[in-house]
Amino acid sequence: MNPLQMALRIKAERKQYEADEDLIHNKILHRQILETWRRDSPKMVARLEKQGILDDLAFVCQERMWRAAKDNRKAGLPVTDAREQAERDHLMLEPEEPEALET
Repeated sequence: MNPLQMALRIKAERKQYEADEDLIHNKILHRQILETWRRDSPKMVARLEKQGILDDLAFVCQERMWRAAKDNRKAGLPVTDAREQAERDHLMLEPEEPEALET
């Protein structure tokens, strides 16, 4: 999938979530996701900002996380384990390696 296709897909997915009248989006968690990404993955953040989808992707990842946590609970995981696994699957990224310092 090329960057344009990815951006369109993320924006469409966000619109789909926002059309849900029962959606309650956690703005504090949203801000924390963005702060974590900016701290740990600045190159990814720069790419997403250039594409205009940084905020959209954070929104979509959070909604995917909530839905996965619900599915995990339905599958029998305890509430805390269900959410932890969903966060790991949808919010956590491996930190980018720092740029090698030139000597």
